[in-house]
Amino acid sequence: MLKQDTFLNNGSVIILLLFFSSIGLTQETRQLYFDSNWQLTSKDSASYTRLISIKKDDLQFEGAFTDTNKDENLITKGYYANGKKQGVFIFNYEDGTLNRKGEYINDKPMGIWEFYYPNGQLHYSLELMNDDFKVIAMNDENGLSRMSGTNVPWEYAYTKGTGIQGSLSNGLKNGDWKLFENGNLIGYQVYKNGKYKKTFEKLFKKYTKNRLISNLIFTPLYLTYSERLELSQNISKGDYPFLGNLPSMENLPSYEDLGGVGILGEEVIMNLDKNPLFRGGKKRVFEILRRNIRSYKELDGISSRVFVEFYIDEDGDLYQVKIIRSDDERINEEALRLAKLFSDWKPAQYQGKPISSKVTLPLKLSFKSHKN
Repeated sequence: MLKQDTFLNNGSVIILLLFFSSIGLTQETRQLYFDSNWQLTSKDSASYTRLISIKKDDLQFEGAFTDTNKDENLITKGYYANGKKQGVFIFNYEDGTLNRKGEYINDKPMGIWEFYYPNGQLHYSLELMNDDFKVIAMNDENGLSRMSGTNVPWEYAYTKGTGIQGSLSNGLKNGDWKLFENGNLIGYQVYKNGKYKKTFEKLFKKYTKNRLISNLIFTPLYLTYSERLELSQNISKGDYPFLGNLPSMENLPSYEDLGGVGILGEEVIMNLDKNPLFRGGKKRVFEILRRNIRSYKELDGISSRVFVEFYIDEDGDLYQVKIIRSDDERINEEALRLAKLFSDWKPAQYQGKPISSKVTLPLKLSFKSHKN
């Protein structure tokens, strides 16, 4: 059995849904144009412009960068070193007013992070540590403190339906701190007088010491999407020749329609009315992996592909999850654990009714060396 080193929030593991080829040894300052989904697009179709240097050998961001929107308002300002976020980052609302600011150390959000209301008043001040955070300040929109008292509600929305809910007693975390994804409860971490006690993982219906809530949730989702350098559907690789063999979106599995075969008793149905669909598509797959993948020292430097087979019942729930093919058996245990997290499916349909189906899910995982 693999011995867990730490969650992804130590910055030592990255998920590579895209793999790039080396195209040189220098770096150049470039303008990148992103659409509203933070996929690369043409200048005329851009919602955002990023000015940044890119290393040609591995396509990593390097140095200081800025993001601006169509109104030329500053949206993001920060710094990358060897592709990792370093130092203070500033994130603004669309009108250019401050949304949040905080520091990264080797891609990890660390230290004091401040979050602001659109009117400029401080909302939260948090102290981020390796695997947890403390609430230092919490104010209303008028700047008045909401830290005093018992069972004071606290919440943070990452995206619509995804985020954290908990409560403070005399400024300390207390009780169940819940993690939701797309409106569904993933589990909760239990605290007493600010001290972490245990975690309940809903999927496995048991208490563990595995922390579900990663501080990476405080990084705006758009920044994660932009780092993937995905091409939108309306442009080709010729629009960004300096990115070399960067694959476009259509070359990646969509995770929205993986096909599959229907299972009706002992009969196998090849021609389904509707294939099973994973709710949220590949962007949600990426986020589930990003927040949940763990690091193991014995997997340092490994990058490999695995195919996981499972069944989806009439209600969209998973069962009988197994590995059917793997390029490196050492990642199988972690891949199997991750695959069980993809539990939100629309079931297959046959003759107008939902039926069970069998699906194969391709995953590619990379574990960055601890030496970096």
